[in-house]
Amino acid sequence: MIAPIDVDVRVLSDVLTDQGVEVLVASELGAGVTLAQAVIDEVDCAVAVLPSRPTRSLEGLTAVFIEIGVVAGRRIPILVIVEPPEVPSPALAGATIVRAPVTHADALRLHVRMFMLSLTYGGARQEPHRPLVLDTALLAGFKTRLEVIRNRPQSRGESGEKSSVDRGFQLERLVYDVLSGAGAAITTNVQWATSKGQREADAVAFVPGTESVLGAIIVELKLRRLTEDDLQRAEQQLLTNMNAGRVGFGLLVYDELATVAFEVRTSPFMLALSVDELIAELEHVPLGELLMRARNRAVHGV
Repeated sequence: MIAPIDVDVRVLSDVLTDQGVEVLVASELGAGVTLAQAVIDEVDCAVAVLPSRPTRSLEGLTAVFIEIGVVAGRRIPILVIVEPPEVPSPALAGATIVRAPVTHADALRLHVRMFMLSLTYGGARQEPHRPLVLDTALLAGFKTRLEVIRNRPQSRGESGEKSSVDRGFQLERLVYDVLSGAGAAITTNVQWATSKGQREADAVAFVPGTESVLGAIIVELKLRRLTEDDLQRAEQQLLTNMNAGRVGFGLLVYDELATVAFEVRTSPFMLALSVDELIAELEHVPLGELLMRARNRAVHGV
């Protein structure tokens, strides 16, 4: 763990320990540039804290940035926790960044869990996967699967409820395959404890290349035809999960909508679109670019 010596990181340390992580403090291994001389090749990952004012000092902050640079130079994956209202420095581009108070246990549980899962997905020291434009063959396969799912006849003796469940499961798998095919590291049915009880998200994703801006992305699926009221309820459910986990971007994917609604919400950012729109967009732009464009449109009030 990398943090200024005067910052209380007990909550973060407890969260890491609960995740089965053995915590080593960078200042005990070698502060600042001396960390480069420490034996850290066996370290699987690092977590750094950039505290908010007035708890941070220039000297402490400088040491943290130096130590982050040392770790990055060793190609050790790093999670940087930036306390609000501070904003991530451009120097952190490429790192996985979370904006949350270092005392906010609920948010830290989710983000640390997702960071650890992302290491399992990509391998601790591998280069991150680049977001991809869907290639022609993959795109055609997704479109065919969507058509088959929507036109699947109900089997003789099969109840309408079972047919609907099967259809929903197939659409769910299709959406996850589309996101994974576009380069996302995605984990489904993510649960985490909060002070108000258990929370669960349909999925949480990291899109390589966007971590320093978007961080973890909560994905909500509504795999049926929605009315405008249904859409508002789905957005509120997603917003509740985002607030509980201090996640700044949400992706809502639905089957069909009674009216057209390709839109981005602000504070926090949320993109809602249909399965068809998701596949069509990814034919032309990488997933990371699609999400970043949506986020930038919202920032500028478009």
